[in-house]
Amino acid sequence: MQDMGITDAQISASSSLIQFPPEAARPFQSGWCSDINDENPYIMIDFLKDTTVEGIVIWNWEKLTTSVNKMFFSKRYLPMGARTFSFFHRSSKNTTWTAEKTSDMFQFETFHPTVDPQKIIFEEPLYTRFVKINIIQPLTEGFKCLKFELIGCRHNGKK
Repeated sequence: MQDMGITDAQISASSSLIQFPPEAARPFQSGWCSDINDENPYIMIDFLKDTTVEGIVIWNWEKLTTSVNKMFFSKRYLPMGARTFSFFHRSSKNTTWTAEKTSDMFQFETFHPTVDPQKIIFEEPLYTRFVKINIIQPLTEGFKCLKFELIGCRHNGKK
């Protein structure tokens, strides 16, 4: 994703905030955040044809917020990203989404600093056209956000 092998048009979502669109879910960009009222937020990648995916790296981050109240200036860092998410995939020939893990969810170790990327390598590479990631539990209530990179994502030696 970071190398633009996946175009902006291949990334969609259930909803997004204007300043956090789906295509910004790439590492080192602003990140994707769903609309605050979205009760089932997800982001989806369409590889356009079946592709091998070996894993995912999630980047959580901190967003600086500032405010002025009665002549006092304050700033704080909000942890942004996902604590728990589910990962689904399906091939061109299949119309049913398949969960990557039997428990259906991935949960991050909370002892890692917020900004450390966390890598998940799947037990078996997936051969899939679509990937859908649902945020189950955000790091900060009300901000269902994600930055990620997919590992693999190659077909016939191309991106």
